[in-house]
Amino acid sequence: MLTDAGLAGSDDWYVRRLGDKLGEGLPRMERIRRYRDGDALVPEQAWEGAPTNAAGYVSFVKRNRLHVVETLRDARTNRQRPIGFRTAAAGDEEGDKAAWANWVRSNMQVASRNFLNDVADFGSAFLTVTGSALPGTGAFANQYADPIMARSNGWNTATEQFSARDWMTEAAIRVGYDPVLRVETINLFRPGYMRIAYRRTDVPTLPNDGSPWSPGNEWTWASDPMPLGYTRDCPVVRLDTADGFGIYEKHLDSVDRVNEITLQASTLIILQSFRQRAIDGDLPEFYPAEHQKAGERIDYDDLFKSGPAALWLLPKDAKMWESAAVDVTPVVNARKDELKNLFSMTSTPHYALSPDNANQTAMGAALSREMLVFTVENSNDRAERAFALAHSLGFQAQRDGERADATQIETIWAAVERSSISEKGVAAKDAKQGGATQRWIDEHIFGMSPAELAQARIDRTEETFRAAVAAGVAPALAGAAAAGSGDGGGAE
Repeated sequence: MLTDAGLAGSDDWYVRRLGDKLGEGLPRMERIRRYRDGDALVPEQAWEGAPTNAAGYVSFVKRNRLHVVETLRDARTNRQRPIGFRTAAAGDEEGDKAAWANWVRSNMQVASRNFLNDVADFGSAFLTVTGSALPGTGAFANQYADPIMARSNGWNTATEQFSARDWMTEAAIRVGYDPVLRVETINLFRPGYMRIAYRRTDVPTLPNDGSPWSPGNEWTWASDPMPLGYTRDCPVVRLDTADGFGIYEKHLDSVDRVNEITLQASTLIILQSFRQRAIDGDLPEFYPAEHQKAGERIDYDDLFKSGPAALWLLPKDAKMWESAAVDVTPVVNARKDELKNLFSMTSTPHYALSPDNANQTAMGAALSREMLVFTVENSNDRAERAFALAHSLGFQAQRDGERADATQIETIWAAVERSSISEKGVAAKDAKQGGATQRWIDEHIFGMSPAELAQARIDRTEETFRAAVAAGVAPALAGAAAAGSGDGGGAE
């Protein structure tokens, strides 16, 4: 039992506090997930007065959803690509190989994309750095376990940040379930140590459908606090957006509006296949006296059956009327305007919406790219802080104090704005004439990674050596040939 749940600052209190925080955020996580996965049934008010064929109606509504939020997110996160890191270690001007090795070991080349996508979708995500402070034995004496960076999000992780240093984590929990032991666990992380609380249950109680959740107090501590040994900080790093919202979360009403207009346009188009027809004239209600059905009510539905060979006999002066087609152009244009507004409000270039848009001016395209570049650079600045803290924890686990200084760890990002080879060539030529070094040109214009920079330096050294050898050998060969020619002439 969490008997000290009412004692502020205790481990019991943090488990209950962060568990409630996690559970209260699950409905929001589910709402965003539905939009992220294209699973949101919009417009929801269309369910009111739905036709009898509910299954067909639901299918029709689903076909009229426009999955646009993924484009809004990917336009930003696809440009966030770490290609190396610099630390305080000597001789790593082109990038620290040890930092990159830790990054690759954790599969962060791929996992970082998912991590940054979670931040863009949900407004925050987490990296938990695990390591070992116990040295190895035998052949592994004086060696420490290599650190691993594990990502998570608000579905199972919650943190409490220091009020004065909001980039540092004061406490964190991560909820899990062991199907073999049939126990639900809460890992509590605090500066310098961790604890595991558990309770037995046949199925996990933490919902994955967005239902609210509360951990309750029926938990048992597996042990006393276990020192981490490799760090006195909390091993969980949180990265969030500037306001804690996902990049499209505040614009979901606009997304709903786009889908509603799409549904209305499709409805109008389908209804064009069912034009209303009528006969304008003085038609009798009953058969006349001389008719074999005299006195009976006339069934005009039977008389005017539609068909390829149907022939209708109309009374004198009767006229046919047919409803006119409704022009859906204004509805379609309204949808385009709503999409443009949505892309503008999220700093997403309009060419992501319409790549073949020939009406956008060069100045307009440049301005839209500029907005995106500034947004991505801001996101990179925030992500760099989290990556530096994660690397610092990893180097602490490896007992590498020189590289563990988080203030000296820098992320090397791929160029936010991509250019063609011809554009890079022109820029490189101008930079060279302006006095820039080849290494600066390789890094800032060609956007080479640290590994590519090192290989380029080796290639230039080899080319210089071969050119020097060729320059020295050619005159010697020419002189030898001339001497041989002269000797031959004398002999003759």
